[in-house]
Amino acid sequence: MERVDRVNTNKRVRDLIRYGSSEECVRSIVRCQTGFTVCCDWVAKSLERNDRNIAFFNILSQTVPFLEFAAWGIDKPIQVLAFSARSVFELNLRGRHMLRSDENLRQWMSEGVIDSIQVLEGVLELRESASAGDVALLEAEIERLRSLAGRHELAHRGKLLQVGELARSVGLESDYKAFFKLYSKLVHPSSYLVNGAATAWDRVLRQVLVVNLQLYAYDLLERVRTSLGVPDVVVYSPVDGPSERLTSE
Repeated sequence: MERVDRVNTNKRVRDLIRYGSSEECVRSIVRCQTGFTVCCDWVAKSLERNDRNIAFFNILSQTVPFLEFAAWGIDKPIQVLAFSARSVFELNLRGRHMLRSDENLRQWMSEGVIDSIQVLEGVLELRESASAGDVALLEAEIERLRSLAGRHELAHRGKLLQVGELARSVGLESDYKAFFKLYSKLVHPSSYLVNGAATAWDRVLRQVLVVNLQLYAYDLLERVRTSLGVPDVVVYSPVDGPSERLTSE
């Protein structure tokens, strides 16, 4: 477990990570998920609604579905765990990067507008099968988003970093090199996955995925919680909360 301290020196994070039977893994992942949920609840109720708080609320709240998916899929095909672990790792990298500067945060938020334009432009490629009214609606929305991007200079913030570049920029290049290729081989229909090479290592791979899922999730939660000033008692103490709420014991 030495790698935990390299990612986050908080001993509470190290102590919360569990791997055992399927039931124990599910309980541990659900406990982690509950930490994210109560933290999001506190942020929504207690902090001003500004771009920074919204951005970090979104990062935390959108980690929850991947934890839910992992808990559901603990005994399902390994692709489920791999997809969840990879997604949480990427969210961890993005959260770290956003915490480094307001410009990084603005760049990430602006990417949503650019993504929307690209998605709608892709849909328009099927214009031959769409009605003139539908095409007009899509074109009008694209123009509205382009105008929004122009007013806020969203299109001029530079190319968003790819995962490898992101990992390098936040000091986790070694973690990326160690695990991202594994995630990709298990998420995509690679020869490694399709032809059964992963099967012989199924138990070991599942352990790696479950531990990493919790490690990078807790690390993200701690970093964002601390940055936003969320009291640790909100997340880690079962005061007036559900029994699943995180504890340091």
